[in-house]
Amino acid sequence: MLSIMPYIWILIAISFMFLEATTTQMVSIWFAISALVTIIPAAFKLPLLFQFSVFVILALVLLLVTRPFTKKFLEVKKQKTNADRVLELDGTVMEEINNLKSTGRVDIDGLLWTARSTSNEIIIPVGTVVKPERIEGVKLIVNPVPVKEKI
Repeated sequence: MLSIMPYIWILIAISFMFLEATTTQMVSIWFAISALVTIIPAAFKLPLLFQFSVFVILALVLLLVTRPFTKKFLEVKKQKTNADRVLELDGTVMEEINNLKSTGRVDIDGLLWTARSTSNEIIIPVGTVVKPERIEGVKLIVNPVPVKEKI
């Protein structure tokens, strides 16, 4: 009598492989491999509980053993661009920054950037020194630099 379980495990493996192919990170390859290995006990018509145990235990072992290595090698390293350099510099407000009016320009290292403040409540006047917090599209999101009092 022909057992249907090996075919079910093949379908499960194919499903996990398809899922893996549609993602950008390794998320289900361990389950696909486990399903393929589980075809062996299924072919010998071992109990379903044993087959399922093989699948789960092997998937967990593969996941625990290989995930740290794959995560290390697949981790996307952020490549700094020339634009990121401005985040390390201070700038001067050339046009009043007002988020509600959508106005504001900042001069940093001789380049003019469209700028917005980190909060809608903050209006930053011309001549204020600002520190960029982040870049959103082509806009700098800035905070005023506190003026240090002389003693």
